[in-house]
Amino acid sequence: MKLTVLKYPNPTLNQKSKKISRIDDSIKKLVHDMAETMKEYQSEHEIGVALAAIQVGVPIRMTVIKQDDGSYVALLNPKVVKTGKEELMEIEGCISVPKKYGRVKRYKKVKVKGIGLNGRPLEIKAEGLLAQVLQHEIDHMDGKLFINKVKEGELYKLNGEGKLVK
Repeated sequence: MKLTVLKYPNPTLNQKSKKISRIDDSIKKLVHDMAETMKEYQSEHEIGVALAAIQVGVPIRMTVIKQDDGSYVALLNPKVVKTGKEELMEIEGCISVPKKYGRVKRYKKVKVKGIGLNGRPLEIKAEGLLAQVLQHEIDHMDGKLFINKVKEGELYKLNGEGKLVK
């Protein structure tokens, strides 16, 4: 079932999400519905690569991430446990803040630990885009949006031709 994605400035997006204590059928259904929501996300110049549960109004520490092969993986209770020293300023956007983009400083490399949907520990060593996505999603779970990290006056809009303009 396609879910409604909350849009900024909905105050729920600023809530901190709670840790998941058990994986039951409702969690599995939510993962499925979040993946379906991302598949159906349509915009001429934008794509969704991940979605945190808080973005669909469920304040639990969970994200669903689209993989390179088009499948989806769920990550529950994710936590950054190690970062590299190098940071990058990259353009970021968000399904909850449509057609807005800005440069955000993120670690180039991260190690994230969490739990998979099967209940087993999951560790992801990521760099580049996946590292950026993981940090973005964990920020959502902490009630933070990427626009809170963009310098004032540095937010861009996506115009009808798919170009970023101030």
